[in-house]
Amino acid sequence: MKKVSFEVGEQKTKAISLRVSLKMNDWLVDENRKTGLPKNTIIQMALENYYMQKTAIDSMEGVSKQLNDIKQMMEKQSKE
Repeated sequence: MKKVSFEVGEQKTKAISLRVSLKMNDWLVDENRKTGLPKNTIIQMALENYYMQKTAIDSMEGVSKQLNDIKQMMEKQSKE
């Protein structure tokens, strides 16, 4: 199978093969009919949304650790 990639705007994209359950396909077909958006676009939007949520959660974990470190330093300084 030939690998296909192309650019959309400034982003390069890559074609992938995806299997979904019949339930998810029925939902995608229904959303397509309601919105007029292609199933591929709905899936891409869902994936982008998941990515944004995941990266936000991951960065919040780092911020939480930094806040805990600052709190520990402040407690240490107040004891001195």
